[in-house]
Amino acid sequence: MVASLETDVDLALLWAQKIQQHPLEPLLEPLWGLQMSAAALSRLATYRAAHPSPLRKEALRTEKFPDTAEGKALREEMLESAQKNEDIISAMVQKYAVREEK
Repeated sequence: MVASLETDVDLALLWAQKIQQHPLEPLLEPLWGLQMSAAALSRLATYRAAHPSPLRKEALRTEKFPDTAEGKALREEMLESAQKNEDIISAMVQKYAVREEK
């Protein structure tokens, strides 16, 4: 259950970035009814800043794959994809997370 919720946080941040980058976003957002509120993105980003994703590259590095050429290729592909996702999530956290003032 927890892993599923953690995945939902990552996916929400990843999709929010994709939607924001889409040139038709200002036209489609009202039509779809998928308004990305800054408050919702801020909550997700602040949570992710305080709780690192279990799907980040560093965490996935320990996953076991078959010791074959195909297994090694799959592992590399997974780690490369995880790094790309981690970069996007990090950018969204930088943009939306609420920083604690000291």
